[in-house]
Amino acid sequence: MKIVVAGPFQSGKSKYIQALDERAINIMTLDKNKKECTIGMDIGSYICEGMKISIFGTPGLLRFKTIRQIIISGADGILFMFDGTNPDKDDAAIQILNEIRNRIPRRVPIVYMVNKIGEPNCRSVDVVKAQNYLPKSAEVFGINVEKGENVIEPLDELVYLIRESMKPLVVTLRKYQNNPLGLKVALNRSVDEIMELLNAMELRGIISIDRTNMTYEMKQTADFFV
Repeated sequence: MKIVVAGPFQSGKSKYIQALDERAINIMTLDKNKKECTIGMDIGSYICEGMKISIFGTPGLLRFKTIRQIIISGADGILFMFDGTNPDKDDAAIQILNEIRNRIPRRVPIVYMVNKIGEPNCRSVDVVKAQNYLPKSAEVFGINVEKGENVIEPLDELVYLIRESMKPLVVTLRKYQNNPLGLKVALNRSVDEIMELLNAMELRGIISIDRTNMTYEMKQTADFFV
C-alpha cells in the first residue's frame, strides 16, 4: 500500500513521517534562511495489522511540481497537511491540493490534517476546513507533530478508507482468479486495461501473476482488504 503525505512548505510533513517511522529517509537541503527543505522526497514505512504501508513525503515548494507528480503516481491514498498557524500558506496548499486532485483517480481517498493544534494563534480544524472550502464530507484531523499528538489517527482513517474503496475490486479478483476472461467481462475493461490492473495489484502484493498461463493467484495480503 502506498500513501503520500503532501502539503505546503514547512507545514510539518517530514516530521510527521518521522513520527510514524524514526528510520524514515529524507532528501533535503537548507534554504537561504537555514531552514530544512525537502527537495526530493521522504520515505518511511508503517505496519498496520500485518500490512506494510510505504509512506512517501512530497516537497512543499511550488517549483517542485514535477517531483510531486512523480511521487503521487500510483498512490492508494493521500494525507494532506495544512499549517494551522500560518494562513498565508493556504494559497500554496490549495494549489498543491488541486495538482493532486487533477493527478489521481477520483476513487483515491484524501484525509486532511491541520498541524500545530494547541500552539498560539493556531486555527481550529473547522476554521481551516471552511477557509479552504474543503468538502463537507472531508475527514479533517487536528494534530501536533512536535508533541506527537494525534499523529496515528489520520493514517488509520485513511487506511480504513483505502480498504473500503479496494474491497469490491479484491472480492472480484478473488472470484475470477482462475478465469481472467470472466474478470475482463465483469469489469468491462479491455485486455490492456486488465493487464495494467493486474500488474498494479501484483506490485501491491495482492496477487501473483502466472504470465505463462495468463492466470493469477490471490496472495495472503488480499485478506487485509476483505
